[in-house]
Parts: sequence; structure tokens; C-alpha cells
Amino acid sequence: MLELRMVDTKHVFQVSGIKNLYKKGKLLEGIHQLGGKYIGGSGYNDRTTHLIVTHAPMASEKFLAACAGGKWIVNPNYVLDSAKNGSWLPEEPYELDSSWVVPGAVNPVRVWRERVTNGAVAGAFEGWRVLLIVKPTQKDIFQRILTAGKASVHSSCPSSDVAVTHVLTNHVVDYVKAQNACAPCYPTTHIAHHLLGEQVCSLMGWTWTLGETGETQTGGEPVETQTGDFSGIEMEARDYISQIEEARRLREELRSLPETMSYNTPILNSQSSLVSFHNVQNLTECGFFTEALEEILTYLQPGQHPPASFLQPLMQHALHGDAKPLFYNVFHTVLRTILRNNPPRGSPSTERFFLKVLQCPQCEKGVWPYLETSFRLCMGSELTCHSFSSTASPELLRFHGDLQTFAVKLFKCDLRAANNGQAGVVESNLLNHVFWSVWDRSTLGSRPVQQLVELLVEASKWMCSVCEVQAWGAERSRRQRLVLTLQDMLGVVVDVWCQRHSRLNPSLVERSLEDLAQHLAIICQDLPLDVLEALVPGIVSTRLRMAAADSIFRMFCHRGHITLGVEPLSLRRIVSYLAALGKLSAVGPGDHQSDSSSPLSEPEHTSPNLFNPGTITEMPSGLVNGAGPRKKNIPRGVNRVNAAGETVLHRACKRNQVETLLQILALPGIDVNVKGSDLLLQKDHHGRTPLDLVSSATLRQELKQSALMGDTAMEHLGSEVRDLPFLEACSCLLKCLLLTYQLERPQVQDVPLSLGLKLARALKKHSAQRVTAGWADTQSVRLVEDMETVLGVEECLAQLVPAVTECQGAHTRLLIILLEEMKEHRAALLTNTDAL
Repeated sequence: MLELRMVDTKHVFQVSGIKNLYKKGKLLEGIHQLGGKYIGGSGYNDRTTHLIVTHAPMASEKFLAACAGGKWIVNPNYVLDSAKNGSWLPEEPYELDSSWVVPGAVNPVRVWRERVTNGAVAGAFEGWRVLLIVKPTQKDIFQRILTAGKASVHSSCPSSDVAVTHVLTNHVVDYVKAQNACAPCYPTTHIAHHLLGEQVCSLMGWTWTLGETGETQTGGEPVETQTGDFSGIEMEARDYISQIEEARRLREELRSLPETMSYNTPILNSQSSLVSFHNVQNLTECGFFTEALEEILTYLQPGQHPPASFLQPLMQHALHGDAKPLFYNVFHTVLRTILRNNPPRGSPSTERFFLKVLQCPQCEKGVWPYLETSFRLCMGSELTCHSFSSTASPELLRFHGDLQTFAVKLFKCDLRAANNGQAGVVESNLLNHVFWSVWDRSTLGSRPVQQLVELLVEASKWMCSVCEVQAWGAERSRRQRLVLTLQDMLGVVVDVWCQRHSRLNPSLVERSLEDLAQHLAIICQDLPLDVLEALVPGIVSTRLRMAAADSIFRMFCHRGHITLGVEPLSLRRIVSYLAALGKLSAVGPGDHQSDSSSPLSEPEHTSPNLFNPGTITEMPSGLVNGAGPRKKNIPRGVNRVNAAGETVLHRACKRNQVETLLQILALPGIDVNVKGSDLLLQKDHHGRTPLDLVSSATLRQELKQSALMGDTAMEHLGSEVRDLPFLEACSCLLKCLLLTYQLERPQVQDVPLSLGLKLARALKKHSAQRVTAGWADTQSVRLVEDMETVLGVEECLAQLVPAVTECQGAHTRLLIILLEEMKEHRAALLTNTDAL
């Protein structure tokens, strides 16, 4: 029986100075095993009761704050030995001893802990009223250390009735010269001297100032900015990523935990051999089906289940559709009890039992053919393994739904085992037998998995087809339940396969996810947009959801003849899709369904009076007056040039059309110095324009006409949304892609401020490729690339066409909000960087 533990608030841990991910993982596993709590992050948390460090003394925020607060500071063996013992051991033998620096001296860590514990002081800085004058990036660090020691911290001179006792700054001389000190002025190193003593600090050679990361520095700018060595940033990035990975591992573990918390580990007792299920067969042959199930239920115990051949006739009776509701309920209870007592954690006998029971007893084709038949029967399809004697009753449909849910719980046992890395289960499990043969286990998209995806798409369309008022309640709930079960089943199948192969061959996992996502995109190409908006965000597996959203959006772009890059999926690639979104917004109704139409073609409704040379006779009234008083921008077409490089204003002057000329000049923001086409102003690396490279007058005229058509198309792309539902579907995909990327990958917005400022400062001077040169950790490299993308997001937002930024659709608006939040984070980073 899996034991439930309450979180022990007396054992709340933080870790400092341990960079080895394996060792750190062992510590977190031990803390979790004994019911303790772990607090991540680079900063000190006041709820901490124990700090784990490898040596002392340490020039880190966590060490100094824990010492000042009188907390336990222990070595890693305290957790490891306690985990072996099965309960928390006394801390004293594992408490860090810094007295080795000065032989015979007292241990200052223990002294402060005992004084706080005995109530002699509330903290090492009790009674201190500190005026803190440091850099903005250092302020939070020093404030947490001082507050941990119960000091009162001020960032400016307090009122006259509050006496400051200490002024702490990194520039003591400059501060004293600049103004009259209101209290004794000390360097920030005074904090360590007070805690550990002058002798310890001098013998350790601590001539440091506590920097942005709380690590040892020699003052001034960080070394990596001066020398170009960014290895220090890589270490901080890897530490942050390790915390994210641990949080993700716990999240995946908790995902499958609720269904298996009460499952027993099979333990055979001495009476197991005495249990006999032969009476079940007699009851079944006599037609007492419910009584046979109750007989089975009586003798069920851990490590014991009836032969599968005894349950197969009962399954056939259930699927025939003539059983009573009580029979269905008892049958479901029997299966749940067997699973609870005998979870298939690498047990071949249990796996064989469920493989035989969970199939159609008449066809005997396996678990997946039965599940597919079961789902299709619930959807009213006639494509079943064999015909039934009567229409499925509500009780039978409910029974099928219970069996489908039970199958998901059964599969989650494999997910739980894969997350824990249990030996013997990864290579041989029930899901392997259900969805993969011995020949295709290295491929995620096996035929049964592809059929599961196709069934999910069909079910999603079937669910959204319920529009009658009378069927909106119970029927829609039943359909939603079926779709959610399919989503959950697909998520478990994908996650288990990825867990099994990600460590040995991560590139295989990425390719397989892309292949399955492309298969999903192909079968979704004619799917109604509202169904698509419900299907993709509902995909449980975050990795498949991200790949699916990417594949379907790229499919839309391909139909619109929009060329996209082929770089690996990253934040930069997602943000680059914004330009494509602007082009897709101009695609008309149904245009995205056809390869014959291109969003870059010239619109059919373009007025020839504005764009063809020599045809204008007067200014169209709709252009000048049709905009109305609410139109503040220049109307479309006013600054358009023809093949001769003339605007409407130029042509009105040549024709002496005074009234038209006055109307044009009265327009707000009119430019009388409009140039030729922007496309013709582009230059190569020699400074030559397209017209400079063409000598023939005929070719120059054709080039001007082509530029005119290009300008016409580009202006039209940002003018209006021709198909709002299509734009909303595209925005939904990008929103889903961005949110899932933030969930799946370490995020720039969550990076500790100190690390974020270092990255921003480095990227202001160097490219991400230069900063990460020589880095071995690919996730750290990706984090820096994402930071570079965030720092450039403002330029990407500026390229969005007004049709998208002004759209009030729910998905599009949320996408813009997410990008604006990214822009705000960029501004905050640059502001703090400039303040240094």
C-alpha cells in the first residue's frame, strides 16, 4: 500500500553550491521520500529550516541568510542517511563546522543557531536599523540576508525619530565624502565579518563584495563581460534549468499518481493457494452471471485474480447488451478491484490477464481493436468488429464508457512506472502489446496509434456536431466524456513512448513527434475551424500538442503559398510566424482551402483609376470623403505610385485638377514628397538598386509594374481581415504553440533577475551564438537564444499588420496580450541593465 505523508513543515530545505545534477536529484528524492519540502530558486526563502551545502564558509546569499537566521546548515549526508534510515536523523552530527578554518575556534554556524533557538536573539542582526545603499541588482539580495537576521532595512534615510545604526554600501569613501553620514558606515563585507568573525574571513581571503548571484566576485563588472568568457552564465543557466526539470518531473509524476495511490503491491500470503474460483464457472454455465461476479469479488485479494477464461464469458454477456444494470456495475467493480490488488508493474501474469479480458470475446483480435469498436459503438458508427443483436442501450453505452476509462487507468500504471524508471517495466509493458508490435516499437506512429489519432479527430467533430437545444445537456456531456477519454489515452500512449526513448535517442523522439503531428495535420485539413480550435489545445501530451499546433499552422501557410524556415522549433521560430499570420489574415473566405489562390496575388476589387497610369480623371469621392471623420490615418491609395513613379497628387498637378489637388492636400498627414516604390529602393551589398541593374527601358518598365503589383498586394495584406474565423483559428494555433512552449521549456520570464540581467547585458554586446560558443548544455544554449528573441520582440510586434493588432477576436487578442507581456519583460530587463 502506498503510504500517504503529510508535508513536514519542520524540514523545509534549500540547496546551495551543489551543481551536480545527479547528486541534487538524489537529495530531492530523499526529501520527497521522507515528506519534507524543497524550495528551489536562487534566492533565500525565510520558510527554510535546513540549508544543504557541501562546505563552509560560503560567500552565497543562502548561506549567510541561513546563518543569520539560526537555521540548520547541514551537509548532503544528512538527507541521504535519513532516507536510508526511513526517518529523519538528529542534525547535530551533520551540522556544518567552519571551525576547521581556525583550529580551536568555536563554530559560528552553531553559535548563531543555538542563540536563536534558545531565544537569546531573534536573529544575528537583531536591533540593526540599516540604510542600504547598493546597486539595484544587489538590493534584494542584501535585504533578504539582513531581514533573515531580523534587521530593519531602509533604502533611504528614515524620519528623524528612527535612528539608523548602520550604513552599508560598497563605496564607503564616496558616500562619506558626498554627505554627512547619519550612522557608522561599513562596507557590505561587514555582514560576513559579523557572522563569521574577522579571523575566518581574512584567512579565507574574502576580499569580495556580494554580487548579483550571491557568489564571490572581486568588485566591478562581472569577469565574463570583460573577457568574453561566459562560462559563469552557463553554470547559472544550468542550475536554473535543473530546477525547472525537477519541477517538470514532479508534475509528470503527480499526473499519474492519483489513479495509482491506493494500489497494492502484490504480496502472496500462505492462504492464496486455497482460493478456488471453480464455482464461478458453474454459476456462469447456469446463467447466474451477476452471482458469478459476486463470487469472484468475494475471493479477490492482493496477488490473486481469477483465470481470464472465467471472465471472458461474462464479458461476452455484457457486450451482448441484454445484461441488467447491476451486472454492469459489479463487473466494473471486479475489474477495478483486480487492478487495485494487482497493478501490472512488470508482472507478466497480470499483463496477460488484462490482455485477454479487455478484448471482444467473439473476435479475440486484441485490446486496441476492442477499444476502437467500443468508441465507435458509442459514437453510433456501424463500423464495429461484428454486428450486435440490438441497438445499444443507455446502460450498455455507460458500461462501454466505464471500460474506456478503466483502460486509461490501466495504461497510466505504465506511465507511472516509466516516470519512476522501474527496471523490467520499461522494456516489457502492457502498452507495448496493445499499440506496438515487436517490429515497430522504435516508431511512435504505429498503425494503432495513428488509428487512435484518427478516432480522436472523428470524435471531436462528432462532439461539436451537437447543436440541438434538446441534446445540449446529457448528450453533450456524454460526447465530451468520450473525447476527453480519447485525449487522455493518446496522452498516456505518447508520454510513455517518449519516456522510454528520450534518454537513449532524443532525436528519434523529436522526429517521431513531428511525423505523428504531420499525420494529424493531414487528417485535419478539411476539419471545421471550430472543431480544430477545440481539438489542438485539448491534446494532453504537451510535446505532441506543440508539434501538432506547429504542423497545422505550417500547413495553412503552405496553402497560402507562404514560405517558412526549416529551423528547429524555438521561440524565435514561433515569433517569426507573426509575419505569416499577417499574410494569412488577408486570405479570403475559402482561399486557404485551395492551392490555386495566393494571398500575394493582386486583389480583384482594386480600382484602376488609382493604380494604372494615365487613367485618372478625377479623385474618387469615396477616397476623400468616404473615410469619414473617424479616419485619422491616410486613406489607402493616396501615396500609391504607378509604373511611372507618379502618385495621385502628381497626376492631379499634371492635369491641372485644382479641386482634386485641394482635396488631397487637405487630407491629414499627406506627404508631398512621396518616393517611388520601397521595393525599388532596396540595395545589394554594392549599394545598387534593382533599377541600376536593368539597362533596357522595356525591362525597367516591367520592373516598375511588378513593384507596383507587389506594393498593392502588401498594402492589401494589412488593410482588413477577410476571414475572421480563419484568422482566429490561426491565432489559436499560435497561442497554443506559445503557451505550450512556455510550459515545456525553461522560460525567460521565470529566469532569476540576476541571471536575466547578465544575459541581457551580454546580448547587448554579443550575439547568442557568440555568448554560447563552447557551451555543452543544449538547454542552456536554447535559453540564451530565447532571451535574444525576447530582446528583439518589439521589432517583431512592429511588423504586425494593423488588421491583426486591432482584431478583437478572443484568440487573436490573447495572442497579442502574450506578446505584449513579453515586450514588457524586455523593457524591464533593458531598464534594469541600463541602470547598472
